[in-house]
Amino acid sequence: MKFLLILLLLPAVSGAAEIREEKVHYANADFRVVRIEPDDLKVVWKDSAGEIFGTFDKVQEDFSKKGRTVRFLMNGGIFEPGCIPSGLLAQDWKVVLPLNTKDGKGNFFLKPNGVVSMWIGGHGGPQVSTVEDWKARYDLSRRVRDLRAPNFAVQSGPLLLIGGKRHPAFKEGSESRLHRTASASMRMANSSARSPYGARR
Repeated sequence: MKFLLILLLLPAVSGAAEIREEKVHYANADFRVVRIEPDDLKVVWKDSAGEIFGTFDKVQEDFSKKGRTVRFLMNGGIFEPGCIPSGLLAQDWKVVLPLNTKDGKGNFFLKPNGVVSMWIGGHGGPQVSTVEDWKARYDLSRRVRDLRAPNFAVQSGPLLLIGGKRHPAFKEGSESRLHRTASASMRMANSSARSPYGARR
C-alpha cells in the first residue's frame, strides 16, 4: 500500500524572489495557485544527520537553526512505509533513489508517470516530463558539458496533462474529493512543451 505523506518538501527560503499566490475557481473546484521562481526551490528529505524530517515543523526548525526562514512548503511525493519515497529522488546533483518503473496498484503507478526536476546549464531549467523523457535527458547530461545532472528531481506519480490533454486514467464523474498538490512549469507551458504539467499525488 502507498502512503501520501507530507515528508518530501520544497521550501523557498528567505532572500528569494517574491512568492505570488492566488485563488482560482475552475470546473467547480477551488485551486490555490502559488508561483515561485524555480531557482528558489529546494528538495529536502533528511537533515544533515541523516534523520528523516517527517513534518513541516521539523523542516522549519532545522532551517531556523541555520539562520534561514522557510517561506513555502508543500508535499513532494508518494511514500512507502518507513517514509521512503516510492520512486526517483535526486538532491544536489546526486541521484539518491532510482526511478521506479514497476507496475502496481495505486496512484503512483498510473502511466504515463511523471518526474519534476530542475536542471543547471545552457540547456537547463525546470522540467515536468514523463519517466522515459527524464531518463533520456539524464543520460544526455552525462555526455553534454553544458547540461549538468539535475539539481533536484522527484518522481511524482501520474502526469495530470500530457500534451494539453488530461491523463487517460482520470475519468469524468470521479467520486474522489481528496486534496491534491501539483507542479507546473510556466516556461514549458509558454513554449507549448509536450508535458507542461505534472501531478504530485
